[in-house]
Amino acid sequence: MVNSSQPPIIDVPHLLSRSRRRKEAAFTALMWSLYAYLWTPLISLLAWWAGLDIAYESMIVDGGWQGLVFVLRWYIVSITLIFIIIAAWSSSNRRRFRNNERRHSIPPVSDQELMFDFGVASGQLEMMRSSSVMSINLDETGNINLITAASTSVAKKTEMPQSLPGTGSAN
Repeated sequence: MVNSSQPPIIDVPHLLSRSRRRKEAAFTALMWSLYAYLWTPLISLLAWWAGLDIAYESMIVDGGWQGLVFVLRWYIVSITLIFIIIAAWSSSNRRRFRNNERRHSIPPVSDQELMFDFGVASGQLEMMRSSSVMSINLDETGNINLITAASTSVAKKTEMPQSLPGTGSAN
């Protein structure tokens, strides 16, 4: 049941035309600007109380605003140049690489390459793939010295001994 003390408000902005939405947005911005303008006497009083009248003296009375305008012009020119350079760079890259996919997947590494690079036998490689917990001991030169592996259920029941510092093992 609808509360009769409050009239229903129908708010369906997506049904409005684009021009109507723009007009309403512009009108809203105008009204907020008018509202902000009405606050200027209080803002001026607070600024005077805070000592910002010195800024007024240096900017308005002494003509410091001309320097500010000069700096702001160069700031706008710099931002515009940055925008133009980035837009030109991105459009040239878009034209240059439009139908050219340069990201290709690398071919998979074969078992023979893995065994050769790590210096392990095929049985050890299969053990490493099937285990979920593994301990690899390395010698002084960084080559694999010893591999011990276990499945998750076995690893939860057995403790792996901690390696002593300087023994060259990594867990």
